[in-house]
Amino acid sequence: MNSSLIIHAICGFLLLAIPAGALYLWDKKLLRTFGVAVARMILQLLVVCLMVWALFRFDSIPLRLGWLVLIACYTAVVVLIRLKLNVRRFLWSVAAAQLVGMLLPGFYLRLAVLPLDQSLYATWFVPVMALLAGHITASQIRGLGIYFSALKTDEQDYEYRRGNGKNHLQALVPFVKRSVQAILSPASANLTVMGLFTLPLLLCGLLLAGMEPLTACVLMLALTSACVAASVLTLIVSLWLCDSRLFDKFGKLTLMVTMLLVCASCEAQPEVVKYELPAPLKDRPEQILQRKGYTTSYNRNTKNPNWVAWHLTREHTRGQNQRKQMMFTEDMDVTPRATNNDYYNSRFDRGHMCPAGDNKWDKEAMAQSFLFTNICPQNHGLNKYEWNDLEIKCREWAREYGAIDIVCGPIYEADNQRTIGKNKVWVPVAFFKVILCRKGAPKAIGFIYRNEGKHQTPQEAVRTVDEIEALTGIDFFPALDDATEKRIEASAQLNAW
Repeated sequence: MNSSLIIHAICGFLLLAIPAGALYLWDKKLLRTFGVAVARMILQLLVVCLMVWALFRFDSIPLRLGWLVLIACYTAVVVLIRLKLNVRRFLWSVAAAQLVGMLLPGFYLRLAVLPLDQSLYATWFVPVMALLAGHITASQIRGLGIYFSALKTDEQDYEYRRGNGKNHLQALVPFVKRSVQAILSPASANLTVMGLFTLPLLLCGLLLAGMEPLTACVLMLALTSACVAASVLTLIVSLWLCDSRLFDKFGKLTLMVTMLLVCASCEAQPEVVKYELPAPLKDRPEQILQRKGYTTSYNRNTKNPNWVAWHLTREHTRGQNQRKQMMFTEDMDVTPRATNNDYYNSRFDRGHMCPAGDNKWDKEAMAQSFLFTNICPQNHGLNKYEWNDLEIKCREWAREYGAIDIVCGPIYEADNQRTIGKNKVWVPVAFFKVILCRKGAPKAIGFIYRNEGKHQTPQEAVRTVDEIEALTGIDFFPALDDATEKRIEASAQLNAW
């Protein structure tokens, strides 16, 4: 290796002294994490460089195809691990789909688009296939994740469609549609960003490499189109190949489809009972999303949560993480979904269900509290005064009793449902909140606040949990024993708190 190249590499790494110095001054806890990330990046880059060097040095068709198979298997493992699916069960199905997704668009580029006779050589083959592999992997994680999650949470919908005359494939259409939407929605949004930043940078690189401007432009557009096409193609092939491992010959979901977390030691660990979680909903869409600070039940029709539940401890009422730097964010795990544009000029606040003030204990929890799956359209007066006062009171109770369990969510009118924004986000007419204290003799209390700016006292808002269950159709605190649940849900005494 040329000694000057080593010197250049060292000089390049010296630039990392800037972020490392900033971390040393302002957040020493992250300095070690940053160092580990840099070391991992260097190791991965060296491995990749070694593989690419071998491909360039011993360029041959068998070697290139072998490298492609290896990349397909590796990316398939990455997808399955990220989704916490059984790797042994789904590896070959997903790997084969990854391979198809790279080969078909890749060879189409070779035959119809790439202007060079040497486009099958490693110098073109490796970058093009690596680009396709990266885009495919990201889209697979999102698309397959939505598909498996939808099957798990909406199995009743699948069975209902089959029971009403649909065949197996017809019953799966809504699930496939949601997974395809999950990868195309971000792709569509990202095309504008690519046109402003990524593609001009690629254009500069190709021009510096000596390519004609028009040729470089055609090539970039072709590569972008190939990435989007490969993403959809790979997802469809994955769903097709995984189908026989998800369903038996009668079209029934098998036990192995459960999308259970891959955790060999789970059976040996005691189960943590989450008393705050309501019973599963059967009368409306529900997609359960587990976040660091709360659990939310998302409704794709209303684009709001059905409910949001969390266990608030004394420790969670304190922390250094503030909401000043946070931004409301689309939740890319769901589709269709609310966006910031839906609230623009709507005259409604983006009202937290699980408040930011309950998530100061952790930076990730604070950021996740700003996802739109934790947000509902809320009257500004209610959000600023009564709802905020109740959130403060809940933190006081958590400090007093050590911990409480909370569930809250929207209430809608039966008719003339109001919506806001292009995505037609439903506007609630009221909000409920139920609180459970399990310290000593368990007790519970509920509140309903109208979604309006008029003053509402806590005494006016108090309800029994039974009353809120009857109004919302949600069964709260099913993990409690029946006798305790029946006793505490039948009464609500504000002075007992």
